[in-house]
Amino acid sequence: MYDNPATTPWVVIDAEGTNFGSMYTDGIDFNAQYDRRTPFGELLATAQGTYSLQRKQSQLTRMVSLLRLSGSRLLVRGTLGDQYHRWFVRFAVDYSSGYPVFSVPDQNRVGAFHPVNATVTYRMKRHVFGVKHTLLMFKVENIANENPSYLNEPPFVGNGNMLGRLFEVGFTAKY
Repeated sequence: MYDNPATTPWVVIDAEGTNFGSMYTDGIDFNAQYDRRTPFGELLATAQGTYSLQRKQSQLTRMVSLLRLSGSRLLVRGTLGDQYHRWFVRFAVDYSSGYPVFSVPDQNRVGAFHPVNATVTYRMKRHVFGVKHTLLMFKVENIANENPSYLNEPPFVGNGNMLGRLFEVGFTAKY
């Protein structure tokens, strides 16, 4: 029917993303660090996080408070590590507070989630294949195999995203 490309009908669809709103947040961010040289290496402890006071989203012409709808108000990461010669060991806790939920059948709260992670890194002394600054790393995420908090609606995970335990082995080199 349309053998000639010049007479073939064309349809052009503009599929660009359109911003239909904005997110406004108020909160308190914090960061603390303690570093101390000891006989068994250099000890480092950190704590950083954020506490949400208010979250609002504008959708076209209306403003909706989202604090009632979803999300942890308190997110904190704490670490404790030690560097001794070429070894570095670090433990980290990621805390996400629980929060109330509305309009979810048979549930009014999502619990907190706080997995513990551990990392061991070794900086090699010699060049490997002519490459300097070679690091070997072993990491375990969610050591205690804690399950994330349940939410009685899809995606069924209300707080956190780590299912199970994750083991990582890494090799890093800089040229």
